[in-house]
Amino acid sequence: MKIKGVHCKSCKMLIEDVLSDINVKLISWKLNGNEATIQVDGNSSFEEIKKLIESEGDYKVEK
Repeated sequence: MKIKGVHCKSCKMLIEDVLSDINVKLISWKLNGNEATIQVDGNSSFEEIKKLIESEGDYKVEK
């Protein structure tokens, strides 16, 4: 997924922290910092993940 608005390591840490609530197994960031691969345990949908990330600031999530 693409996450617009990620500018620094703190942004990544904030997103990783909020996603820890839904049993994230792995977050792998691409070098540009604006794309991540996210693997979760359970039944978390794309929409749920998007809502969590976008609720933390000026982030926009796309598939």
